[in-house]
Amino acid sequence: MARSTPGNRHGLLCHELGRARREVRADDVPAVLRTLSRTMGHLRALEATWESYEDMTPADWNPIKAQLGKGEASSVHSYMYRHLVFLLGQKSPEMLEPHRSTPLIHQGLQEALSAPSLYDEVLALLQRRGLPVPDSAVHRVFAEPYVTQPQVEAAWVQVYHDKSFTDLRDLGEALTQVADRFHRWTQAHLTVTMRTFGDKPGYYHTPAVDWLRSGEDQTVFPELWSARTTM
Repeated sequence: MARSTPGNRHGLLCHELGRARREVRADDVPAVLRTLSRTMGHLRALEATWESYEDMTPADWNPIKAQLGKGEASSVHSYMYRHLVFLLGQKSPEMLEPHRSTPLIHQGLQEALSAPSLYDEVLALLQRRGLPVPDSAVHRVFAEPYVTQPQVEAAWVQVYHDKSFTDLRDLGEALTQVADRFHRWTQAHLTVTMRTFGDKPGYYHTPAVDWLRSGEDQTVFPELWSARTTM
């Protein structure tokens, strides 16, 4: 059996989230819930990959890093990771730059950047179901970062309060679980990096800790979280 690696898991997650996006587009909420349940299993396994690094010191890690080579060894700089975060709705055109020298990969990432994320498709579903999601949240330039809107937050509040939207509430909870587990994985990555790496430059000369910390400020499926204040 092939060894499970972060890259393998990223690929599985991209497959499952891409499938979930198609199922949302087809209004098949029960199928989406099954797909997101499998996605949670992949995310739990991905988070567990950091356990082997938890007690490493810089002296333990430095010889390993010396054998890894350049940026392609970093899972969070891999094209599959970038495809993954685009599917989750964390859009950033700058993330394509490290792959510009590989035209086929760069083109694939450009297509992923420009396509609706899973969250974009969910908001379109909410609008189709008669919820007050504004057109500006559904018909937008998908390559640009998503900007939160109070009307979307209000739509989620309605989903959770109105019993006629039970299936959409279940979908909201499944998405929240995915977002929660993804943030746990990124937090574990940040903590391990701080412990083993400190503030040394990372792959592609990126300030590793600062780069990872900046990702912590991006919330996946944001209005699902902010809406809880008024639920």
